[in-house]
Amino acid sequence: MRTLSRRLASDAPPPLRGRVSFALVCAMVIASTMAALLALNIAATRASYAQEDLSARLVRLTEEQQALAEDLEARQAPAALEREAADLGMVPANRAFVSMRDGTLLGDASPAQPPEPDEDEVGPAAGAGTADDTTPAPPTTTGDAP
Repeated sequence: MRTLSRRLASDAPPPLRGRVSFALVCAMVIASTMAALLALNIAATRASYAQEDLSARLVRLTEEQQALAEDLEARQAPAALEREAADLGMVPANRAFVSMRDGTLLGDASPAQPPEPDEDEVGPAAGAGTADDTTPAPPTTTGDAP
């Protein structure tokens, strides 16, 4: 009879508790895997939006840099520098050079003089510019200033 009871005990199905715990472990693994995939998907989407925003900002900044470079190039042009110097009241200098060989002065070393006004500019509006000129005229002095 002992052999029969041992045989019956070994033929008995495993307890329900072991099956339930295995099913719970499998469910937890699947749920945690799904949560991790969801988190990775959200992070990838955020990174994609951030990359798109940064790409748009790069394009905008590149265009701004090109516009600033063109503006700088236009301001450094000789004609623009001459116009701005005249607006500030500056006049062209007389060119004089010192020869490094013998130390002699070449050219006219006299002080610079303002250019003579044109015949069209004679009168109270002398040096005021034309109506389409958007830059202010340099101040004029008569020599009777205190």
